[in-house]
Amino acid sequence: MTPSPLRFSAVDPQDPALAAFLIADTWPFHGTVQHTPESVAESVAGGAYEAPDNDPHWIWEGEERVGLVVLRELDDPTPILDLRLASSARGQGRGGQVLAWLAGQVFERHDKHRLEGHTRADNVAMRKCFERNGWTQEAHYRKAWPGPAETWHDATTYTLLRSEWAGGAKVPVPLSFPASSS
Repeated sequence: MTPSPLRFSAVDPQDPALAAFLIADTWPFHGTVQHTPESVAESVAGGAYEAPDNDPHWIWEGEERVGLVVLRELDDPTPILDLRLASSARGQGRGGQVLAWLAGQVFERHDKHRLEGHTRADNVAMRKCFERNGWTQEAHYRKAWPGPAETWHDATTYTLLRSEWAGGAKVPVPLSFPASSS
């Protein structure tokens, strides 16, 4: 089943809808699995949804708010994404639409040369979404993502380069050491 086209709108960090959305669901592959009013208030107060370093947007399907996506570290040459789809909207092909929209934002609006996404290695759905949409896995970090009860998970990093997004050739990741001159 192909999802309906998505639309995006800016998030006002002071809008109570932000806290309501984050608290209403669980986020099993994020640092905070279950938000509380206090954890959201702390994130908002800390600037997690404020420009110029962050650019948060609601994800809408029709009149239903189905997700939240935040471009983070926009002051850095390589911004990263934080994608949260409501549990009722997961696994239905929306991730690819979000990644396509984000790439346009990063490469056209923000004039960056690359975009990164980080996820736990066991988040197979997101990893497949990255790969289906032309992103390249650049890193695998062993036991680098903290989980509840002092557990640790492997993490992965995927990237999309402006040249790849524009239809250029895929830039391979070198997997060997360069030749030594000595």
